[in-house]
Amino acid sequence: MVTSAVTSAGDLEKHGDIFTVLVGGRYITVLLDPHSYDAVVWEPRSRLDFHAYAVFLMERIFDVQLPHYNPGDEKSKMKPTLLHKELQALTDAMYTNLRTVLLGDTVDAGSGWHEMGLLEFCYSFLLRAGYLTQYGVEAPPHTQESQARDRVHSADVFHTFRQLDLLLPKLARGSLSAGKHRGVFGELWGWQRGPERMSTLKPKDHRRHEKENILMPFEVKYGRSIQKSSIPDSRGVWVDAERDLPFYPRSSSGLGDKDQVGKVKGRLWKLLSPARLASRAQRSRWLESYLLHLEEMGVPEEMQARALVLQLWATQGNMGPAAFWLLLFLLKNPEALAAVRGELETVLLGAEQPISQMTSLPQKVLDSMPVLDSVLSESLRLTAAPFITREVVADLALPMADGREFSLRRGDRLLLFPFLSPQKDPEIYTDPEVFKYNRFLNPDGSEKKDFYKDGKRLKNYSLPWGAGHNQCLGRGYAVNSIKQFVFLVLTQFDLELITPDVDIPEFDLSRYGFGLMQPEHDVPVRYRIRP
Repeated sequence: MVTSAVTSAGDLEKHGDIFTVLVGGRYITVLLDPHSYDAVVWEPRSRLDFHAYAVFLMERIFDVQLPHYNPGDEKSKMKPTLLHKELQALTDAMYTNLRTVLLGDTVDAGSGWHEMGLLEFCYSFLLRAGYLTQYGVEAPPHTQESQARDRVHSADVFHTFRQLDLLLPKLARGSLSAGKHRGVFGELWGWQRGPERMSTLKPKDHRRHEKENILMPFEVKYGRSIQKSSIPDSRGVWVDAERDLPFYPRSSSGLGDKDQVGKVKGRLWKLLSPARLASRAQRSRWLESYLLHLEEMGVPEEMQARALVLQLWATQGNMGPAAFWLLLFLLKNPEALAAVRGELETVLLGAEQPISQMTSLPQKVLDSMPVLDSVLSESLRLTAAPFITREVVADLALPMADGREFSLRRGDRLLLFPFLSPQKDPEIYTDPEVFKYNRFLNPDGSEKKDFYKDGKRLKNYSLPWGAGHNQCLGRGYAVNSIKQFVFLVLTQFDLELITPDVDIPEFDLSRYGFGLMQPEHDVPVRYRIRP
């Protein structure tokens, strides 16, 4: 059994850079030598395959079953919709929709300061704008009223999606409870516990502490939350969820995890059904191509809706947490925040229009923010923790960069965990646990790409987007979206921590392997549109 054996860089010395563990009756070989990663991520599917594991997760988490599913074919069809002119179209639409939800909600909420958890702030606005960008907006005419309806509808999508997102680790691990439980809404609004302590935004409220063991593929301990029906809406206004939100499971229903997941999924399938989306305007080419791809495979409409929920998570699920960590690191590091603000002020000085009249951020402008790029890279280095897994399809000898070879058996699994190495390796990064905003900048201000291990330059020095055949296709869209969001927040808003000396929260350990880590509790902030 593996507990926390591979959760710190010091374990490289304890176990070496390749070792095999037995987990749940399955042998898993863990590779932690970044010089040797290419031998894995570019290996053909006939030897090392991600397909079977992807299908397993699609079915277990999202109830998606696609006939004759070929991930390579799907990627080849979707890739053109995320590059070049299509990327610029997505970027322009995202900027418009970010302004719609971010500025529109804040104006509707009235003048003055508004309070909200920072994760909720980032996650809700980014996912809502991303949903409108990919899945479409209200049909013409485009008026203030139609934008208001877009804000309400996208908030409904986000709140429903977030319920599923909070249960995603349990779904993947097959550990959903069948009986009564306290719900996930405490976690949704900041009521989360870590392994050894409980945290809450409202410390006077009663709390009950529970812990349980979950295994996949490492056994970790994490807390469970209690339900609370009083929650802030997307504008930070506290509402009675049981009374005001139709999709909120009533506390009297005694829903277990399984029942609640069924209810939430059913709601999402209705919201994202092809029939409902057909009436939306300005749908992305990505959506049109994906729906055509599903139709060509003969996928029925009910299953298409499930696939669209999967794609909402795949395309939007990591941007909000990424922006949360980035802004939190800036708020906790005044020097870094001043450097980013200075860079953005320079961008504004060179703009042809005042920011209030800007309808887009051209790619050349987004590409001229090296300090923000470094901050984003450093934030991702510290918080991106995906598992890169491969099924061993045939017996093979795995070549290491130093000339060694290790035998892998058919039926076993191979796991890369870049979060430990290279991202937290002290030989590669000085003080790897410390946020350094300029870590990815050369002295002349250009991007730093030269990092070394064992005296050799690394090709893979940070892997937040995966690698090889399964690298994220939407990387450019995600980076542009996060940078546009940060640009708008730091130029249009005053944003500050309610408690300036608040500690940066620990990770919710159940999220290891799913991409960006999420905090075990939210961090209260206040914000207002700049006078």
